[in-house]
Amino acid sequence: MKTNRKHSATTRKIAAALSGILMGGALLVSTGAQASTGAGALILNVAKVDYKDASGTTSYAETAAVSVSVNLVESTPTIDSPADQSVASGTTATYTYTITSTANGTDTYNLSVASDGTANLATNNQAVSVATVTLGASVILSGDGSGNVTIPAGSETDLGVGDTVVIAGTEYTIASVTAGTQASHSNVSSTDGTAGITTAETNTTIGLTGSPNMSGVAAGTLIAERTTFNVTVDGVVNSTADGTNTVTVTARDDASAAAAATDQTVTTFQAAALAITKESRNASTGTGWVSDGSTTGNSGELIEYRITVTNNGSGNATVVTVTDTIPDYTTLDTFTAAETYTATTDGNGSGVATDIVAEVTYNGGTARDITVDATDIEAADEVSGNTDGTAAGSTLTFYVGSGVANNAGGTVAAGQNVVITYQVKID
Repeated sequence: MKTNRKHSATTRKIAAALSGILMGGALLVSTGAQASTGAGALILNVAKVDYKDASGTTSYAETAAVSVSVNLVESTPTIDSPADQSVASGTTATYTYTITSTANGTDTYNLSVASDGTANLATNNQAVSVATVTLGASVILSGDGSGNVTIPAGSETDLGVGDTVVIAGTEYTIASVTAGTQASHSNVSSTDGTAGITTAETNTTIGLTGSPNMSGVAAGTLIAERTTFNVTVDGVVNSTADGTNTVTVTARDDASAAAAATDQTVTTFQAAALAITKESRNASTGTGWVSDGSTTGNSGELIEYRITVTNNGSGNATVVTVTDTIPDYTTLDTFTAAETYTATTDGNGSGVATDIVAEVTYNGGTARDITVDATDIEAADEVSGNTDGTAAGSTLTFYVGSGVANNAGGTVAAGQNVVITYQVKID
């Protein structure tokens, strides 16, 4: 047992001496899995033989060196999960993803998107902004209080100034990279017992913006690059119900050596659903509004019509135009420019361009008088209207919503409504 203890102690001394030769005290020997050392690091091993000639008076020494490069160990990256979005039909949702390396060195990741199912969409597309991303990474040897960390020389590939990196869960920006020099050895025959010249490694130093205190970072901690990419999803609904597109994003190392990282989003495309109602009442006698056809009137009395258009959907309705035809046995009642629309009064208009033919209230706002003239806009971003005559069979046209023109409808947003009233006189 005593002899074994001496032998063990001797072995430990030899191991310690070899460790100093391997890296000049600077290069780490892996303490576990291969990924505990940065890819590209050089493991240098030098063996030496000492001997004397037959006379036993002259000493000789020879060395032999061999180096081993640390391989990249591919690993599944991490990607975040942006929140689902709801956008208007025909528009594009943009998702910004963050991807972070988990490998021990530079790795390239292939990015792809695919639809896993749609509902109520006439068309849909999805795309990723870049097909691949290359991220640098390494394994930290040490850190100091001035914002510097060291990594094995040769493992700094693709870690550059301005890159965003993650260390122990915290995000930093690289301010500087001072590349180190890997260990080397040259053999020189010697008769003095000192054969060969070994140059120890100088580690690569990475400086971080803001000089954070990195002295508490444990050796073996990953320094991993992080970047972003975008996924765009668009769709056009084909009904008055909202449409959806479920899209899966996949990120996998280009060697497919590790499992893929995936995330799924559901984009809702908001549909417009306009409802229209029409009511009538006898304005001369003051009866109430009905939609069941029970309104009656005598020749010469005024019948008023009320049209209500409501967007019951979750999306915008665009190019909204309302038309109505002057019914048989009636004549459109108009008011002169000096008058205002009054449902209980027979107007004095004669159908000229400046005559008032209807009243429109957009989303509970101010009531707007509509004239015969087809070239004007009665209220910007609310309504424009006209008529092509006052006799039965003539057409009343109303362009409503934000962005209206004198010949084109505008946008009626979800939940908004338009109320149109006009009156006719029974022939």
